[in-house]
Amino acid sequence: MNAVIISALLFMFMSSLFARNIIEKAMAKLDQDKKVLMIDLFRSDRMVNVAAIAGLVFTFFCLIYFKVFPENVSIYLFLGLIVVYLFLTTRRTQLKLIRNGFPQDFIRSITISSVIRFLGFLVLSMTVVLQQNA
Repeated sequence: MNAVIISALLFMFMSSLFARNIIEKAMAKLDQDKKVLMIDLFRSDRMVNVAAIAGLVFTFFCLIYFKVFPENVSIYLFLGLIVVYLFLTTRRTQLKLIRNGFPQDFIRSITISSVIRFLGFLVLSMTVVLQQNA
């Protein structure tokens, strides 16, 4: 593993920590009822998210194993599907929070946190792809 990929991993790790910090600060401003509602709203999403990610990874391995497309096309397709998944889950979260009367500042913090995590993922994935093609 070269220094560029290690740097990208560190960037992703730091962006995840920063995003987590934003969420924790936003959560601290919520009253107890909203915190409980938050847990109830997203409890069932965990299994759906795990299943979606497992499906994406399975699809990726099938594309690679069966050589449906050239390897680099499969990688770009997989990354594109991940981006779509991240966008859809962020939007779904926003809509749930809006429907349940969460403060606009809280929703904005959650969205900013998601964008920061997405950027960390994007930097890492593009670094790996560019390193592979170099």
